[in-house]
Amino acid sequence: MGVIYNPVTDDLYAAQRGCGATWNGAPLRISGAQRLDEGLTGLGCSARTTPEDLGLIAERLRAAGGLFHRCGSGALTLAYVATGQLIGYVEMHINAWDCLAAILLVEEAGGVSNPFLAEHGVTGGGRIVAGAPAVYDQLVDLLP
Repeated sequence: MGVIYNPVTDDLYAAQRGCGATWNGAPLRISGAQRLDEGLTGLGCSARTTPEDLGLIAERLRAAGGLFHRCGSGALTLAYVATGQLIGYVEMHINAWDCLAAILLVEEAGGVSNPFLAEHGVTGGGRIVAGAPAVYDQLVDLLP
């Protein structure tokens, strides 16, 4: 089970494995985007992300005709992916406690993610790629 709450907007995102995901009680569904130029992609960064890597990701996204969105919270941006407002999310380094609930939201809304737990465990951190199934490989290709 995973829950994300945005106190500024009073939005509650919740998911339970095998039971779907909701936004304020309404079912969530991932975007149907087929290409990166069909929506906004969330882009995350932390102190562990180099300006060069961030610039390269943004450059590759723009070359594919896409644009990025940044809100400062990886968990909340991943929730926006689950709602279909964004088509995907990429970040070079995020901690497990900042993304595990949101990964479940994305997956339960019909999206895909890299196997974060298998790659980094519950106490680790690393790359995250999540989004609509048809753009997932395109999102992976954005990373250096």
